[in-house]
Amino acid sequence: MVPKVIVELVDQLKYKYSIKMILDVLEIPKSTYYRWKYKNNEKDKVTQKVIEICEENNFTYGYRKITVLINQLSTVPVNHKSVQRIMREK
Repeated sequence: MVPKVIVELVDQLKYKYSIKMILDVLEIPKSTYYRWKYKNNEKDKVTQKVIEICEENNFTYGYRKITVLINQLSTVPVNHKSVQRIMREK
């Protein structure tokens, strides 16, 4: 199961049914759902910023320069290791 799809599904159905009932039907623990819900949003924002900055600079900068640029633009610091991992995956 894809966490993003599950979170969207539960968000759509939570007005008709309780979250606990939806998760019981899907056989997903409540703690796992909340971990997916809150953890993925933060990573997606950083991933989008990294990709955006890389595309602006035609993929010429390394992870160190990208990290510096992201930290200048945002108030929340981003670790260079996470930027390096994102760049390696993409």
